[in-house]
Amino acid sequence: MTTQEATGVRGRMCAVFSEAKGEDPCGSAPTWDHCLVIEVPTPWEHEVIDTPAFPAGVADLLEQRPDVRLQVIQPDDTYSVEGHSRVMLFSRHDGPIRDMARKEYLVPSEGLLSTVSAVLGNGGGEELSEWEQHNNGMRDLMVCTHGSRDICCASIGQPTYMELHSRFSNSHTRVWRLSHTGGHRLAPNVIDMPSGRYWSRLTPSRATQLAGHSGDLRELYDSYRGWPAIVSFAAQMAEREAFMREGWDWIDRRVESEVTETSDDGMEERVAIRSLGPDGVVSSYLATVRQSGMVQSIECLSDTLAKDYPQYELVSFEAVAP
Repeated sequence: MTTQEATGVRGRMCAVFSEAKGEDPCGSAPTWDHCLVIEVPTPWEHEVIDTPAFPAGVADLLEQRPDVRLQVIQPDDTYSVEGHSRVMLFSRHDGPIRDMARKEYLVPSEGLLSTVSAVLGNGGGEELSEWEQHNNGMRDLMVCTHGSRDICCASIGQPTYMELHSRFSNSHTRVWRLSHTGGHRLAPNVIDMPSGRYWSRLTPSRATQLAGHSGDLRELYDSYRGWPAIVSFAAQMAEREAFMREGWDWIDRRVESEVTETSDDGMEERVAIRSLGPDGVVSSYLATVRQSGMVQSIECLSDTLAKDYPQYELVSFEAVAP
């Protein structure tokens, strides 16, 4: 598909263009050590930190912490509390990972800055104990609906959000409207916490499959962006292949990855993926992943070509003795 072939409003949407170009989303999940999630009322600006309701001073704190990724969720009548704001910090720990570590607080909104400061390790943490939420068994499905960032996020993301919220919102699963995740050309984008895995192009039916961990996982092969727990963008390809081979049980395993070799031109990596299941069974894979080229995107609702994004291919993949 070329920009000349993109006709009509839908054909000129960046997400439609990306899928028509055959862009593989795997390897596009952002990497982070910590992901800070806070409640901020809409409407959101293009840059969410420019939103009038965004708490003053938080952006300055985050400038000092490049290891922290910011995400914002819209307050929800089902989960939110009037006059209070939710703060969640998901952290990648060392060693094999199953889920990201969670800290969660529900604090008076006027104290949001001091809470974020304490959560990020700037002292004052002892004052947070009364606001701490013990939600270690909670699952948070976060759907990007940030329409002021890109029309695809709202127009394509909203139906997915509504389907998930109506079908899966319960005492142990919350479904949120989320700010820009990166990659609006891959909308609808969903982050599954505390797993931390990133998913894309989740139509309502595909999102239902993810939420229920149901059906043939390989049907979601082209929806998986990757996992921040993995050591490199290319290595996310290797983890996807292991995930698809093992099936839904993979998410219950503790996983670690290592790049054992990189080519001189930096375009190819040898990756080891190891996992430990709750039953004590170990699985190990060895993969070779190469950056295969670039794919072009467009500015949404225009014929203007935009940024090129890397694509990766799995050259080899084999199970090895643990």
